[in-house]
Amino acid sequence: MFDHTYRSLTSPSGPQSGLFLRVVMIFVVGLCWIAGVAQAQDSLPSTFENKVPQFNWVLTDNPVGMCAQARKDGTHTVADACSYWVQQERRCTLVTKPDKTSHHVLGMLFTACQKGLRV
Repeated sequence: MFDHTYRSLTSPSGPQSGLFLRVVMIFVVGLCWIAGVAQAQDSLPSTFENKVPQFNWVLTDNPVGMCAQARKDGTHTVADACSYWVQQERRCTLVTKPDKTSHHVLGMLFTACQKGLRV
């Protein structure tokens, strides 16, 4: 009886051969799936790049004056900082003083630009 069990486990037609084939097939399918995902991520549509806005951050001693002189579609002013945007170019510029800027002010300017570019 032991001899028969041993042969069935090691022979190509035994129960282990089916398990081995299943493991190999799962491995091959997994590799194909990973390759497909990698290929799909490498080929982004060119329209995606046109939709992403460009953000610039400018440091100057007179932010409000710079925003007033800039060619723009909209502007937002907070304390000693401002932001302005140009719809057609999908561009937004944050203008602050070099020594007086907080995360809160940057967040408000960034949010105003995003809302302005959505219009």
